[in-house]
This record gives sequence, structure tokens and C-alpha cells, in this order.
Amino acid sequence: MSRAGQGDAVHAEEQSVPPEGERGRVDDLIQEAEQVARRRRFLHVLILVPLTLWLLLRLDWLAAVRPDGRLVDPMLTSGMFTAFVGLWLSLFVEGGFIHTMRRLQGDHIIGLDAERACRVQLHLERLAEWVQYIAGLGICIVIVVGYKLVESFADKSFGMEFTIGSALLGAAVGARLGIMGVYGRLGSQFRHYKVPLLLVPGHPDEAGGSAPIGRFILLQGLLLAIVIIWLTAWLVLLSLEVDFPRDYSFWAGYFRILWLIGAGFFCAGFIWPMLQFRGLMRQAKEVIEAHVADTLKAEIEELHRKRIAASDPAEFLRLNEELGEALRRRRQIEALPTVPLSHLGRRLFSIGAVGPFLTAFGNFVFSDDGLRAIFGSVLKFLQHLFGS
Repeated sequence: MSRAGQGDAVHAEEQSVPPEGERGRVDDLIQEAEQVARRRRFLHVLILVPLTLWLLLRLDWLAAVRPDGRLVDPMLTSGMFTAFVGLWLSLFVEGGFIHTMRRLQGDHIIGLDAERACRVQLHLERLAEWVQYIAGLGICIVIVVGYKLVESFADKSFGMEFTIGSALLGAAVGARLGIMGVYGRLGSQFRHYKVPLLLVPGHPDEAGGSAPIGRFILLQGLLLAIVIIWLTAWLVLLSLEVDFPRDYSFWAGYFRILWLIGAGFFCAGFIWPMLQFRGLMRQAKEVIEAHVADTLKAEIEELHRKRIAASDPAEFLRLNEELGEALRRRRQIEALPTVPLSHLGRRLFSIGAVGPFLTAFGNFVFSDDGLRAIFGSVLKFLQHLFGS
């Protein structure tokens, strides 16, 4: 690296470390934000434990088997199992967010003002505190109203215990979905609080140091996809008119509504943050190119001229090594991604790779041709945006 480049890097690193007088305030903000997250997660554990005990105590009813070995109610059994597995796995989200913010602050990837980045973290944790109640209440209402509608149309009763248990379970799921939706605002809050990304060309994570963000967003995407995958699987089975022990045909319309709600949370917790960080990383890459490109171009041209004019073999070899190093730095800047994922991550999780798969499922989810056309257009846009 040239002396000018080294000086700029050192200056940026010195600025990213807060003065000693501010360090205490930054630590207090971090501690408060992490305490809010841990307290909320502990509360959710206290709620999940009795719900899980209820599931285990009623396992003979929820997972009843007929004499021929088939489940009496496969939709109920699979739904309860999926919900509880997803809920327990979602408890890793708070820890993942804390780890992500610590990594970004420790590597000085997020801007020059540590206090500003900490305030973003604290703001999101406080926002999640009340959003969890709103989302939980909303899903609870959707569950209860949906069951009552199905009861009226199908002329059947689910029973008070099942309705209350499902409503509480729905509230827990809604709370977790709401929290992940709030964490999905990380990129927009970085933009609002003017927290820039300081990407590092050639960083070992192949994402300029932003890989912790990508891993966290992917964690949220996988957890949020659990709901959509289960609903989609049942919509596919219902559309194929599979012979089930019970008649599930009246659930199709209700499941489409739940699918749209789940898709909304998936967009909020996965698609939206990816879009936001794509813009932030593109800006960060443009800043690096603007500051380094001209200097590096002049350095490469000068080394080319000196190498051609060199008569001493040792001098020629030395200039050749310096030229190779300058070219390597230029390639590293050019290779900086505009999404917070490594090369392998972009290949495996790009929307372009899963677009056709989602389109096939969308044909089962949306029976109306107009809705399917809209769904396909949205996926084509995302394919163009994230396609590898």
C-alpha cells in the first residue's frame, strides 16, 4: 500500500476509536441495548416453557395415530411441531444481533462514530419491545377470527382448549416475527443515523468485512421462511387433492391469508435489509473507488514505465513485485461486493437461484392468474436485483 493510502487507513482507524472520555458512554449504551435484548429473550423463554409442556402433555391428542398407522390430524401435528421448532430456534436471533453489532464495532466497519452506531442498536431494541406486543396481538386475533370463520363455514368446533392454546401459540409466533421485522430495519437505521460502512478491500470474509451482517440477515431469512414453507407445502397438498383422514379443503383460503402475512414479515426481515445494505455497500464502494482509483491508476502507470526502463535485473524484479501488489489492490477494490455476503453466500442464497423454485410454489399459492402475474413480476425484479 502506498504511504498516502496507509496514512488514510490509519487516520480512519484512529477516528473510529472513540476518545477515552466517550468510551464509558458508548459502553453504557451497548450494555443497555444488550440487557433489553436478553431480558426480552428470557421473557419469551418463560412463555415458551409452559406452552411446550402443554404440547407434551397433550401429545396423545395432538399426534394421535389411527389403527392403520396414519396420523389422525396431520395438519395439526405438523403445524404444532413446526411452530414450536421455529419458536425455539428464533431465540438465537437476539444473540445473533448482539454478536453482529459487536463484530462490526470491533472491526470498525460501521462508521467513525461508535456512539451513533450504539444508539442505532439501542433504538432497535427499544422498538422491538413494543412491536412484539402489537405483532403478537395481531397474529392472535388473526388465529381466533380465522378459526371462528372456519367453524362457521365447515360446521365444526375446535374446542375451547385448542382455540386458547392456538391463540397463545400464535401470539408467541407473532411476537418473534415482529422482533425479526424490527431487526430488518438495521440498514435503514444506518442510513437514517448516517452510519456509513467502511469496507475493507481484500477482507478475509470476501465481503469487505460485512459478512456478519449477511449471516444475520440469512439467519432471519431461514427462520422466517419456516412459516412460508409450511403454509406453501399444505397449499400444494390441498391443490393436489391428496386423500387425508380429514377434510381440509376449507383451510385453503385462510392459509393464503396467513401466507401473505408470512411473506410480509419475510420481506421486512430479509428482503428489505438486503436491499438497504445493497445501497449502503454500493455507496461505500464508490467512496473507496473515488479516493483510491486515480492514485492507484497513476501508481500502476508509473511502475509500468519504470519497469520497462529498468536495466538492472534486480530492480526489474522489485518493480515487478510492486506492480503485482498494486494490481492486486485494484482487483480487491473491484471485487468488493454490493451485498453483505461472501462469493459462496451470493451463489447459494441469491434470489436469482431460488426465483424459479418460488415461482413454481407461487402457482399453487395464488390461484388467480392476475395475482400469479404480479407474483412473477416481483420475482423477476428481485432476480434482476440480486441475481448472481
